[in-house]
Amino acid sequence: MSGFSSFRATTIYTIMKADLVLVISPEAPLMKQLGKVLGKLCSMCDFTTIERGEKYITIQHDETGLVVAYTSEERLNVKHKY
Repeated sequence: MSGFSSFRATTIYTIMKADLVLVISPEAPLMKQLGKVLGKLCSMCDFTTIERGEKYITIQHDETGLVVAYTSEERLNVKHKY
C-alpha cells in the first residue's frame, strides 16, 4: 500500500468511528461547538484523547461517551509529500 493510500485509509477510519466530525476555526472554536452539541459548557478536561492523526484528532466525552473527530481548515489544506 502506498503512503498516500495508507494515510487516506487511516483518515477514513478515523471519521467513520466518530459520532461527530467538526471543522474548527477562530469563528467556531471547538468548545463552543461542543457546548452547543452537549447543551452545556465543557472544557478539554471533560474529554479523553483517543487518537492524534495528521489531519484529525479524535476525542471522547467522558460523561456521555460521544466520540468526536475534529480538524481545522489549515490541517485539511496541508499538502503531504508521498
